[in-house]
Amino acid sequence: MPARTAHLMYKTAFLLLVLSGAVVAQKGTAPQLTVVYPEEGDVVQAGDSTYVFGHVTPPGVPVFVNGLRAKKYVNGTFMAVVPVSPGVFRFSCLAIDGLDSTRVLRSVRIPDYLFETPPEPARFDTSFFFPAAEYELFPGEHAAFLAKTARGKKPFVHIPELGTSRALREMSSRRRRRSMRKAVFAGDRLPFLPKVRGVYGTTLPVPAPSSFDSTLTVMFTLSSDPADSVRLMPPARLRVLDPAREYWGIIDSEVRSGLPGRKRGQILILPQGALVRKKARDGNSLHVSVSAKSRFWIPATAFSPLDSLEPPKPATAVLARSESEPDLVRLRIFLQRRLAVTVLQTRRPQQLRLRLYGTAKLPDMLRKDFSDPILHEIRGRRMADDEYEYTIRLNMKQQWGYRVYYDNTDLILEIRKPPVQRFNPELPFEGLLICLDPGHSPDEGATGPTGSSEKVVTPEYTRLLKKLLEEKGATVMVTRNDTAGVTLAARTLIADAAGAHLFISMHFNSLPDGVNPFPLRGSGVYYYTSQSYLPATYVNDYLRKITPLPNYGVTYQSLYVCRQTAMPAILLEPAFIMHPLEEMYILNGEYRRRVAEAVVKGLEAFLRRAL
Repeated sequence: MPARTAHLMYKTAFLLLVLSGAVVAQKGTAPQLTVVYPEEGDVVQAGDSTYVFGHVTPPGVPVFVNGLRAKKYVNGTFMAVVPVSPGVFRFSCLAIDGLDSTRVLRSVRIPDYLFETPPEPARFDTSFFFPAAEYELFPGEHAAFLAKTARGKKPFVHIPELGTSRALREMSSRRRRRSMRKAVFAGDRLPFLPKVRGVYGTTLPVPAPSSFDSTLTVMFTLSSDPADSVRLMPPARLRVLDPAREYWGIIDSEVRSGLPGRKRGQILILPQGALVRKKARDGNSLHVSVSAKSRFWIPATAFSPLDSLEPPKPATAVLARSESEPDLVRLRIFLQRRLAVTVLQTRRPQQLRLRLYGTAKLPDMLRKDFSDPILHEIRGRRMADDEYEYTIRLNMKQQWGYRVYYDNTDLILEIRKPPVQRFNPELPFEGLLICLDPGHSPDEGATGPTGSSEKVVTPEYTRLLKKLLEEKGATVMVTRNDTAGVTLAARTLIADAAGAHLFISMHFNSLPDGVNPFPLRGSGVYYYTSQSYLPATYVNDYLRKITPLPNYGVTYQSLYVCRQTAMPAILLEPAFIMHPLEEMYILNGEYRRRVAEAVVKGLEAFLRRAL
């Protein structure tokens, strides 16, 4: 029998098994219609159409949404994609059973900025503009300005206190972000740009005002005349910083965040007590300088200004010898004060790159006198006058995690050793502590058409997965039980404090508003750091082989539990809970078993290669 035919027969048989528990229609009963999504009063971010889903009893009753027949499934669930329009929008859901019918209404808000602004009457779209929050920068820096009106208009931006005006240009899809490259708030700091015509923007070098640190007004008009009656006055105010001041501040609470860009998995660590300079502000975010050329965005709440601080001298960085322990090797770098650090992990070759910002100029160094066998070599080189980078080459097939922290002013890098030396095919997980994380709670997470909650279903999967892993020698811990609510930060801290060797977070997927859910389906796995790439790849391979749903592959994404864990960490999405057919799979015990089996086999394959 051809492999493709056999696979099709398997999927058909499996689907019949899943559907065997479907509700049977009862003649003469009135339809009971439940609309699960959207909920009354939701703001739905959809530009032309969006989805509606829920369930009906009896299951064979047809359902219509705004006159369009919804796609029905044998268990009574339904899903429809319907056109929408801006403003207050109403979904009318109707179930008809002979002469009886039930109607459910849902009123939602569709943002105006997702649609083109009509040419008449002449106006600005008051739901879209930039800046939208308090805005601070130095004179000469380029500020970005965005507004939305009808296509073919000629809007201007004005700063009346400075007598400054500039025309805005309509932004085609090709030049939308490219034209904003000069701006301080470019790249990921710009707001979502709706894919419609009539979005205008420009950048403007801010001149020096007569009085620094005073607030200035931003105003948009439909002509070059600031007195034009058609205007938009954003609530945000522009503040021009004094170039004679340096705006030093201290970090009150540690900042750890992923960094966008080509260096995948790079992490910024700004320790409590580090000194930084404010360079710009966008609402609740600050752009701070940690060296002469490097700036990062941080939460404004982490920064406290120091008005009278003398500019600190660059700190010298001296690497001490390593300290070897049975489960890790520790490197200590002596500093005079705490500095900002970035960490980048790579697989080819296996290494860690540790960059320090605000360091004194020292000679490049090369050291090969470390006694621990996992350390191949450590190189140091000057990246800029006040930036220094250590590269730690490792004798390992697979990295098992690292921790970076400060001991007073000493910077500590701990590199974890492999948990076991050889792969044991009889008990492949013996000697490993695996942390399982049932996603969500206290929040509900995503919801399915029958009303199933992601936070309720994920523990059922981790409970079975725990049993299968323990049968093969693993020690397994979980971040929460069926009812407990645990924050994202607590989940990673629980795993780190216990010394877990692997972190597996179980979730079920959903889609944003305005996306057609019918073609976007299936399973996938997410990762962030390079040490997590191989376990993600192997687990995803077995999800694709063992489960009958489509597979969208392995995805690199800066998710909190993948980014903040010290050990290799992956996040599973075995199906879309919002899709009626996939929700039926999720709630079926056989599918649950196959997902758990795929994870176990994938982790076995990973360990066979990594050890």
